[in-house]
Amino acid sequence: MDATTKEKLKKLHRRIFDRLDRDMTPNEVAHFKSHARALGLRAGELARMDTLLQVLDAMEAAGKVRVGDYSDLKHILADEMERPQLMQCIQEIESEMLDVRLCAGNNEPWVPTARGAKESLPPALQKSTAEGTAKYCEALGTQDIIPAALKQEIDTLCRTQTTQQAHCYNEGKGFFLLINNFTQSRKGTQVDEDNLLRFFRDTLSYDCLIKSDLNHEELHAVLALVQNHLHSGTSLGKERTSYASFVLAVLSHGTEKGIKTIDEVVTTIDEILSYFKADSIRSMIGRPKILIIQACRGREDQLGIEADSEVQEDAEKVVPSTPVDADTLIAYSTTQSYRSWRRHETGSWFIHHLVQILLNYYEHEHLLDMLTMVNCQVAQEQTAGSHLNRSGIKQMPCQVSTLTKKLYFTRLSGIKSVSD
Repeated sequence: MDATTKEKLKKLHRRIFDRLDRDMTPNEVAHFKSHARALGLRAGELARMDTLLQVLDAMEAAGKVRVGDYSDLKHILADEMERPQLMQCIQEIESEMLDVRLCAGNNEPWVPTARGAKESLPPALQKSTAEGTAKYCEALGTQDIIPAALKQEIDTLCRTQTTQQAHCYNEGKGFFLLINNFTQSRKGTQVDEDNLLRFFRDTLSYDCLIKSDLNHEELHAVLALVQNHLHSGTSLGKERTSYASFVLAVLSHGTEKGIKTIDEVVTTIDEILSYFKADSIRSMIGRPKILIIQACRGREDQLGIEADSEVQEDAEKVVPSTPVDADTLIAYSTTQSYRSWRRHETGSWFIHHLVQILLNYYEHEHLLDMLTMVNCQVAQEQTAGSHLNRSGIKQMPCQVSTLTKKLYFTRLSGIKSVSD
């Protein structure tokens, strides 16, 4: 086994210790220590240990726990303490260890994943369940040493992996267009710009184009430029690139009808989207197009309401004018008719929480789930109270999605950025 594989297994091994230490209560730790004593650990040493990590390290030093061998540990958790949930976390990480060994055994490259707790299966196991099991057995030299239960687990992993891949957009380099208007009057918008670039440019290595303070004519010229670049991959003077996704963020003032440019002309969201529909960019058919809109959508203030109040809304809902084309998502900073809010120091509520959630969860969650987290975070914000409204003003982001698959962001190498 090569050094890289050993290091990966050690990290997974330590993750078991960290998960158990995090999830076990103080009373359970005391209970666990009594069973560790039955395995031969000295009572005096156990009495001086304050954390479960110390106990597990002592068990490892005594040879009771090894990388890949957790039989005594699982016996304590499942049989003595009756905590199958804790044992399940061991089994999940053992499955990841299996993937590591498979990759090493088949001389396959290590395949990191952003799809949750488990690493991706190597390509040998992604073709079919029967073939996957056969490949694994072949890697170990014989089918006779593979228990039936383990074969079934491998088959299940193969089926799960194949299903997940079929319901996700393809990974690859994306293009990010950032339009930031009214930069002098919208205090805090530069913070929003920096935060967005921190994620899309610095973390994901998207190709970027940044434009500021555009009038109506300039806005449409930039949209046409990017439309042509997405179609041909050559308009920005770079080598040809086929993009897997496109993200447009617009930071500006707005009305119920759309986005304002610096000459106070309103451009509707439909006008913006028309540049990026499938019939306009055939090379982007079946690929996600994401619009992030940080702007007011009216002049009304959204008020808060007590969580236990029973309220019925009889008014007819206002349905925003949005396209029905597939593979598009519009992430609005606020609902129709209401204002969006910014802080001078940290930027807008929406962009601030959006970038924080993206940075913390993009390796494990898909975009719509992350936007739900953003909704939750922004919903907890409110302005300072006043004599007119003692509870302060609220804000509620919303999304309009025609995405047909899950969208996961992936980190890629190589950065190309074009600014004003």
